[in-house]
Amino acid sequence: MSKKPPMRTESIRASLRDAAASHRRHADGTTDKISFETRKAGLKVAARFSDFLRDNISPHKRIDNLKTADVKAYAKHRLEVDGIAPRTLQNEVSLIRVMLRQKGRGEFADKQLQNKDLGVPKAPRAGAKESPSKDFVEANLAKLPEREEVALRLAYHLGLRKKEVVMSGKHIETWKKFVDAGKFEGLPVLAGTKGGRARYVPIPADERADAIRTIHRAYALCKAHPKGNLIDQDGLKESLDRLANQAKAAGFKHANSPHSLRYLYAQRVYKEAIAKGMTTKEAEMAVVTALGHGDSRTQLWRHVYSKGMQ
Repeated sequence: MSKKPPMRTESIRASLRDAAASHRRHADGTTDKISFETRKAGLKVAARFSDFLRDNISPHKRIDNLKTADVKAYAKHRLEVDGIAPRTLQNEVSLIRVMLRQKGRGEFADKQLQNKDLGVPKAPRAGAKESPSKDFVEANLAKLPEREEVALRLAYHLGLRKKEVVMSGKHIETWKKFVDAGKFEGLPVLAGTKGGRARYVPIPADERADAIRTIHRAYALCKAHPKGNLIDQDGLKESLDRLANQAKAAGFKHANSPHSLRYLYAQRVYKEAIAKGMTTKEAEMAVVTALGHGDSRTQLWRHVYSKGMQ
């Protein structure tokens, strides 16, 4: 009887791509949905890693015979040949571990593919954004068309991500009901969130009047659109692209991209929590929860969102 031929490189590529598009499996065996952005990044890493294995290790590599040395060689190539930043490499290796867990090699991924095993250098967790000044924000908002201006004001007042802003038409009626009833805690955010995980956000008191006006303006704009959209585009991708392009043209770019508005929101939530008498730890938990991160990820506040607190 002839031996079964080894699986071709395409098999490991297909396996990794399938894993990248699946639910995320954590080290403790739990799973959750992954965002579109994470899935997209995972598919890119799957293709790049499988191509590296084919060209530099063996055209017959499979998930079940992958070794630590194979991943270590990939990490070295990405650092020394491709010249990527250590933080980027950390993210790529993390995605590879996720994909291997999906394919039944969780023990291998978690015990033999830690960063120290692969020669991945340490890198600071600090983000690339900065908290812009209020004058900068207002000056650049004034340059935007009305719908995009209102969209970024929502991001500022509610700490929304770009996709959440674009899909805010699904929640704007509820938000209007909340603020009209004097309820400024627990506004629901579900559409466009990472992994479809709902969260409930507060409106800090310091600029609450402007937040109410912004929600009323957004409500009117959504009602005036045939599809109830805030951004005047038919598709999600087109709406995201338009908001990003208009924001960049107005001056929201690089370290002060629209995402930096979440820094200002986070800092206002933190200061209000402290003013209410919360401990530092409790205030940090309030911030990361409002931003849509787990309450255990308070290091994101300390190393990322607190940068340049005003």
